[in-house]
Amino acid sequence: MKNLYITHRTFPDGEISVQGRTSKGELKFGFRTSDYFGWKDKARDWTPQNYMPVFQDNKPAALK
Repeated sequence: MKNLYITHRTFPDGEISVQGRTSKGELKFGFRTSDYFGWKDKARDWTPQNYMPVFQDNKPAALK
């Protein structure tokens, strides 16, 4: 199973930008939401089946 590195950024107006990238930096999904408590669940829903979501605190995807 491959990892999908999920990062987020919160803007001053409360909107959250979420991205999911592979270890090679390929963008698999990206979305914006205002749901502070549900953005992780939504990111899990967007994660492709053959990837394991790995949440990172505002760091770019780890490159191998």
